[in-house]
Formats: sequence, structure tokens, C-alpha cells
Amino acid sequence: MKKNAWTLAEIVIALFILGIFAVIFICSVKTDDKKGKLFAYASLSNLSEANNNIIDKYGTLLFNNTDENDKYCLLLSDMLTTKSSINCNKNASTNEENIILPNNIVYMGLASQWHEKNNEYYKNILVDINGKSGENKAYKDRIPLKLYPNGRLIPVECTDEKDNEYCNGYTPSENLITYDIFNIEEDEYASSEDSTPISTNISYIKADCMVYNGQGQYSKKQCSEKSIEALKECAGDNDNPCIIILHKPDIGMNMFVETVSQSL
Repeated sequence: MKKNAWTLAEIVIALFILGIFAVIFICSVKTDDKKGKLFAYASLSNLSEANNNIIDKYGTLLFNNTDENDKYCLLLSDMLTTKSSINCNKNASTNEENIILPNNIVYMGLASQWHEKNNEYYKNILVDINGKSGENKAYKDRIPLKLYPNGRLIPVECTDEKDNEYCNGYTPSENLITYDIFNIEEDEYASSEDSTPISTNISYIKADCMVYNGQGQYSKKQCSEKSIEALKECAGDNDNPCIIILHKPDIGMNMFVETVSQSL
């Protein structure tokens, strides 16, 4: 007699196999996302370290250029291992690649002009974590930044600076880089692997408003418009006891466990 129906056991096994394929697919998608965040973290960390090395030697990143090349761009290229020839020409387009690393991370805007606003100098730069091969969208695989002479790197808030040329393709849902807040008075090992942030994995504007209450990079009006309140833990009597640190993405087995648990 011909068998036309599946047994309960066969259905359970089939569903189990389909579930495994679903988990593998979701893991692959989440892995790409995690890799992107890891590359973003590494590229910003390396850039910050190189900038600090320049500042230790010269005291600033703001130089008077005496020839056709931007001195900051040249000094930075000396601090990094590059994949190909550099382009630090002052007349280069802001969309031209200045430095390409062996892992295809690209830095752009390094040779652009310094701008002045509210008695502060800054230049717009871009970190592309996968070069021209990616989607080339802000906070999807590109990080638009404001670089200051003291080495400070501030992510551009594209919702407020839509005219910024590096905010192409931005959607508010993207969060390639995030930040943690630590209280250094309560945690002497702040930012170490053993410390616990008082707020974690948040946008820079949220961290800035929570720590500085409108006295930092963003004004009280901007913080109020985004309904961000200051943290009580950061209201010190003298110096602000809180610091903002780039969030290090978690990868490895935890990612797989998290994906499986969400799929069940």
C-alpha cells in the first residue's frame, strides 16, 4: 500500500532540520553585522591611537602646510601600515581615498581643510570599513567623523547635519558604532574588562547629553529635542566623574548562543 502521509516523527525531524538551517542563516547575517561593528571599533581605536602618538610628539593635529601635501595626513600614514600608495594632496577631493589599510579599511578627508565653528577647529573625515566594495552608506559601512586638533573624534549626527557630504544613505536605524559611560569615581578600573558601565551600547549624542547635560558637544536644546536627560551619577561636585568610551562589540560564542535563544 502506498504511503501518502507523513508520520508525526517525520514531521518533527523535518521541522528540526529546517530550524537548524534557519539558525545558520540568521547567524550568518548577525555575524556580518558583528564583523562590521568589530571593524568599525578597530578602525576608530587604531585612528585614535595614531592621533595620540602624533599629539605626544607635536602637541596638536593642526599644522600649517608648507607644500602640496597635508602634514597631518602624512604623519598619520607613517603611523599606520598601508596597503598602497597614499594620497595626502591638499587639492584632493574629499571623496578620494587618502589611506588604505591591508584589511581594506579606508580613511578619507584627511587632507581636507580645517573648519572653524564656535572658536573650535575641526575637519570632516570618513572611515570606510570595507572600501568601495561595500554599500557605502553612513553608519552602515561608513563612519562620518569630526576630527579636532586635540585628537577628539566625534561621530557626525547625520539627522542634524544632512548637508554633510559623508552622510550619504543614512538611516536612523543604523548604529555601526556605540558608546559606554563609566563612572571613574565609583570604578577605578573604568573601561577595563572587569568594570561595568553605568550605561552601555548607546549613541554618542545620547552619551554626550547624559554625561555633560548640554555642556558638551551638544547643547541643552539639542538634548531636550531628543528627550535625553542627564545621569545623576555624572553630576559631580567638582569635576565630572563620568567618561565616554567607544563600546567594544562582543563576538564569539556569545553571539551564537544569543542567536539560537532568539530563534527558539
